[in-house]
Amino acid sequence: MRFVLSLASLVLLTSTAFAVDVIPDLAQSSPHLQWHSIENESVRVIYPDYLQVESVYIANLVEHYSRVVGNTYGIETPKKFDLVIRSEVAEPNGYVALAPRRSEWFTSSMFFPYVGSTEWYQTLSIHEYRHVNQFDFFNQHGTRVLYFLMGEFGEQLAMAMSLPSWYFEGDAVWTETKYTDGGRGRSPRFMARLKALVLSDKIPTYDQFLSGSYRTDLPNQYVYGYALISYGTQKYGEDIWENVIREVSRLPIPLRLYVAFKNVTGQSFQDFYNEAMNDLRTKWKDDMPGAEAKEDFREHSAPYKVGDSLYFIRQTLDTHPQLIRQAGGEEHVVAEFPYNREIMGFDLTADHAVYTQFLPDERYGHKGSSDLVVLNLKSGKKQQVTDGERIYNPSFNKAGSKIITTRFKTDQTWHITEFDLNGKVLQSFALPESKVAEVRYLDDANAVVILGGKTGLKSLVIVDLKTQKITKEILPPSRNMLHSLFVDAKGQLLFEGQYQGHTEVFKYDGQSFARCTSTKLGAYTPSSDGENFYYSNQDTYGSVVSTAPLSSCGAFEAAQLVDFKYLGASPSDNYNGFAPQAFPDQADLYTKNADQYQAQPYPDFDKKLFIPHTWGLNVGRGGGLGLQTDNYLRTLSLSATLGSSAEEGKAFADLNFDIKKYYPIFRLQVENRGRSVEDFNTDDKVEWTENTAGLGVLLPYIKKWGLYNFTGVLSGSAAYTDTSSYEFNDVVNEDETSFFYKTSSVVSLTWNKSLKARSIIAPWLLNYTIRYDDADQPDNSMMSSYRVLQKAVLNTPAFADNDGFMVTYDEQKQDASLTSYRFLPDETVVGYVFSRGYDYENVPFYQKVSGNYVVPLAYPDWNFGGWYYLRRLYSTAFFDSTFVKDEDVNATLNSYGAEMYFESKILRFLPMTFGVRVLQRLEDDKTMGQFFLASALGF
Repeated sequence: MRFVLSLASLVLLTSTAFAVDVIPDLAQSSPHLQWHSIENESVRVIYPDYLQVESVYIANLVEHYSRVVGNTYGIETPKKFDLVIRSEVAEPNGYVALAPRRSEWFTSSMFFPYVGSTEWYQTLSIHEYRHVNQFDFFNQHGTRVLYFLMGEFGEQLAMAMSLPSWYFEGDAVWTETKYTDGGRGRSPRFMARLKALVLSDKIPTYDQFLSGSYRTDLPNQYVYGYALISYGTQKYGEDIWENVIREVSRLPIPLRLYVAFKNVTGQSFQDFYNEAMNDLRTKWKDDMPGAEAKEDFREHSAPYKVGDSLYFIRQTLDTHPQLIRQAGGEEHVVAEFPYNREIMGFDLTADHAVYTQFLPDERYGHKGSSDLVVLNLKSGKKQQVTDGERIYNPSFNKAGSKIITTRFKTDQTWHITEFDLNGKVLQSFALPESKVAEVRYLDDANAVVILGGKTGLKSLVIVDLKTQKITKEILPPSRNMLHSLFVDAKGQLLFEGQYQGHTEVFKYDGQSFARCTSTKLGAYTPSSDGENFYYSNQDTYGSVVSTAPLSSCGAFEAAQLVDFKYLGASPSDNYNGFAPQAFPDQADLYTKNADQYQAQPYPDFDKKLFIPHTWGLNVGRGGGLGLQTDNYLRTLSLSATLGSSAEEGKAFADLNFDIKKYYPIFRLQVENRGRSVEDFNTDDKVEWTENTAGLGVLLPYIKKWGLYNFTGVLSGSAAYTDTSSYEFNDVVNEDETSFFYKTSSVVSLTWNKSLKARSIIAPWLLNYTIRYDDADQPDNSMMSSYRVLQKAVLNTPAFADNDGFMVTYDEQKQDASLTSYRFLPDETVVGYVFSRGYDYENVPFYQKVSGNYVVPLAYPDWNFGGWYYLRRLYSTAFFDSTFVKDEDVNATLNSYGAEMYFESKILRFLPMTFGVRVLQRLEDDKTMGQFFLASALGF
């Protein structure tokens, strides 16, 4: 769901000028793509023209599953929807969104195990289609009333207030498991973290799951949602959630789900939640771990033994991922870098490590890369050796001189590609009718490959790198979640595979198989030095590195890893007892009815651009009525607003047309606005009306290096403004009129280090923004004006893991003449403009410096009956100094004090941070106490 994104777009509607220093929606694809569409009774697929074959397969898949995916909601004939295929993204994803109603699927898919073992588009055609059904089913009764009042934003608002995300995602995972022979519900790694918590005495409360916790790492809403949806259907039948959601739709307000659940079932939701967790604990009891010493969460992954040193990746809630070298009883941090065990490959030799990093495009949000980074183990220096590629699961040859990878090409083929250490391609080839999920050198001439077929079945094969052909099949195609290949110096192959509800480490020596682990929870990322094997062993507090002799691996029949013999009977891979649903005709869908699909060019000026998806009451700074339209590619949008400004309390109306396909982004705007300005330290007030027409241009730039991020914005606008109907201190002068040529330009630069799990502010941040506004009256220079706004922010670490210093500098300078044009207040300001404790007034010049020390205090996870949840307490000690200059008055406004922040969630849906402030104003030696709401740390 993209509720937050859509809500943000509505807030932008209330901006009465082109928000040139705020990056708007960048979720477009490259402008050179040529878009086509095909359709059937279930879906219109909008796709780049080179994806014709895939689009036919996708359209047929959606049509096939349309007959069953909505059955438990009584939906026999689903409403047709629009589906956009994004082909330039490196990360795997798919979503359904409103405003406008659509689904978007990313094509990068085969390289990771977390979403289950079905074919990627098959997974999306069930999971995302289930979301379409959920949205459509919920749009009835009270939700429908909100839709009529506010359009699709009203529907989004109803869902956000009354339905938690676990319902949407858990229900979709349940569906993908029910209607396939794979799905996340059949993957033991999917439920493993939940299992670890349930089997300990650390079962999270429902509100910890719902609102999050800084105490430990919790499973996401997909996991615990699947558990709750599954237990509900087992206890009350498959129509339980249809009945509950229908009841919620009658009055979609906060906490309604829990009332509706009690009305439908007669059981309180809290009792149901406790019962569900106890049911899992009972069914998992055979895997109860032994006694464990209490620890803070830590995850140790990817262990490698090199000589006398053991390397592994450590992640905690207080640190970024770190490569650790352990030797002689001491630990040394080699480097920090982004890492996710489920979707990012990593390998290591004596001198280097290699991994992949997801990188954004400089401009287009629906374009990205996964590039190779080589790390020197001695110096810790990291070098990105490829650019703009989609590369996954890299590994070295025995000599450490070459890297072999999975590579996803622009033509949507999956290649085996060899690189040297400088990123030069040595060779690259695809295997016919197959997708390469993972590849590892067996020796210099051969590689072992996890290979996906057209229907997603995965096999384990050996490929001759010279002839580029498969020479041996080690394991036949199956839905087993094979992953994390490793070949040791003796040519022995280790890999992850699922068996009887666990992810285990297996060995293949060229002749026979052996099972090397028998875990309670899961064993991941195996490696070997030829004598012993090392792996990440999951426990209650994350995972630790474990080791055992290779000689301890016991003989194992390969047949047990295929033909669904690997499935167990526990909730880990069989919670609902669904029989695997075969789909024997799946491969035929690539060509079925291909001649009947007539591809049509998809224009940017689609009719959807002229049909509002959102209207009615608007939110933001002020209030009013508005409407918005977008085409499905989000390259063009129209918006209009009629409202009142928060800063001046005067009415305005505007119309905007945004062109977001190209670089730069353009906005055309016309506006009518009432103005009201009071001068500093006087009672003089001037009011007038102005009409404006203008053009804005914005050039965003986004860059990422490892854990560091850079965002740059260069923008400008030019407008013509006509003013009339002046009033001075309520004395009307209808005859006074004027006009202005207005220009504005902004440069905004931000560099920061990524947040850690418990970070309050970025550990390192440097921001500088300068804005220049000019209003020129060519016939009367005394009415001309200018304004310069500057802001700088510096964050640094302080004394502990998550505290920090933040220093800010703000300055505004504008024409001081009483006859000069007065600009609108800067809409990008968050928090106090002047020093805390002093009210803002319109002045020609001010400078403000603020020093802040931010420190966490506690992570209480305190819940009050579902009405209020306190997640974190933190505090700020501050000193503010503001120099204010007017024609007649100069003043220095100083204050100091402390603030206590209560990071909370209200009514189980609304994140909100409350603050209490005690301060001393030095100008008049006045002590003040204040209560405030804080959406960001801005001072």
